[in-house]
Amino acid sequence: MHHAISTELAAGAAGVVLGLALVGSGFLLLAASALRRRLRGRREVADREARQQLDELLSAAGERPVRLTETPSLGVPIALGVMRREICLPRRVLSSLGERERRALLAHELAHHARRDPAWLLLARLAETVGSLQPFNRFARRRLVELSEWLADARAVRWTGDPEGLAR
Repeated sequence: MHHAISTELAAGAAGVVLGLALVGSGFLLLAASALRRRLRGRREVADREARQQLDELLSAAGERPVRLTETPSLGVPIALGVMRREICLPRRVLSSLGERERRALLAHELAHHARRDPAWLLLARLAETVGSLQPFNRFARRRLVELSEWLADARAVRWTGDPEGLAR
């Protein structure tokens, strides 16, 4: 009888964990869908200087090509994609930043791709979702995000040689 109770408890606990993982996966899919909607109207950046800056950074860093897009629906720049790499900028960024600041911003976003941050952050989000009962998963993902920003800044400064441009 004791064995039957522990088997039932184990099955119940597994059911709870699975249920939480499914609910978390649903929220993750909703967030991904909302991001896709916000990015739906994006278009290739027409600004030749921005494209040239990115091409120079790609060449200097030895990185493979990255699509450069813009949209009015984003508040901050974002490095997207694992297989098809993309940097998407808020439309206002191109007109509001000077050449040095824009170069530093592009270097920062490119550094995220060079470090494969979009893939790592996706894996961290999935681990947090599937292992929702483990509170350290959320802490670890947040810390990974924080560290990825610091490390992208450091790499951007190394590539541009312009810490002041990044700071602005």
